[in-house]
Amino acid sequence: MEKRHLPNEIHRHYSSSAGNSVCHLPIDLLPEFAIPVLGVMDDLAVLSLTIPKLIKEVDKFLLWEAEQKYKGTQVIDAEIIK
Repeated sequence: MEKRHLPNEIHRHYSSSAGNSVCHLPIDLLPEFAIPVLGVMDDLAVLSLTIPKLIKEVDKFLLWEAEQKYKGTQVIDAEIIK
């Protein structure tokens, strides 16, 4: 069985979920109506931290999905010659 690092996976899951929630919930650290420029900037800061993590997770999922699809087949590097 494959070794899994559960605490790290939980941390990634919660940090991505928290970043996503901050942008979708009406509760805000710095509200846009009170401080217009800083209110938007804190949302952008959260998104700039969350989006790269989500992209990494999607890439890992796509790699896992491809491995499951082609499990048992042998893939080799080849060059197409015309």
